[in-house]
Amino acid sequence: MATQEQCQVLDQTQVGPRYFKLTLKSLYISTNAEPGQFVNVRVDSGTEPLLRRPISLHKINREDQTFELLYEVLGQGTELLSKVIIGSKLDVLGPLGSGFKFDPEKKIIGYIEIQIHVPSEFPEKYESAVIHTASLCAVKRHLREDIELLVKVVRH
Repeated sequence: MATQEQCQVLDQTQVGPRYFKLTLKSLYISTNAEPGQFVNVRVDSGTEPLLRRPISLHKINREDQTFELLYEVLGQGTELLSKVIIGSKLDVLGPLGSGFKFDPEKKIIGYIEIQIHVPSEFPEKYESAVIHTASLCAVKRHLREDIELLVKVVRH
C-alpha cells in the first residue's frame, strides 16, 4: 500500500554528466518497499511541472530508514529535482508497483509481475488481448528463461 509522505533530502550527488543519486528518509517507504518498485516524486510545489516524476528505487536501507533514487536529467521535472537542497523535503508517493519476487534458493528474481489496471467497465472479452500484448514486451526478451513474467489485469 502506497502512502504520501514529506521525505527529507539527506544527500544529492551527481554521479555522471546528467545522472544524480538522491537519498531520502522515510520509515514507511524504506520498510515496505521491494526490489523493482518505484515512487512518484513531486518536484515542485507549484503547477509547473504538474505531474509527479515516477522514479525506480535504486537502493533501500531499512536500518537507516532511507532509500535512494538514481535518475537522469531529461527535462524540466528532473532538472528541478537535480537542484533540490540537502535538508529540504520532497512530496513522495510510494512505494508503487508490484516489484520483483526474489528466489533465495536460486539467488535470482523468481518472477516479475506486471499489473495492468483497467476501469471496472473495461470489456472482459479484451482482457486476454491486453495480457497477450503485455507479455510480448521488450523486457521479456532480456530475461533469463527461468524467470517467469506474470501479466495480470486488475479492475478498479
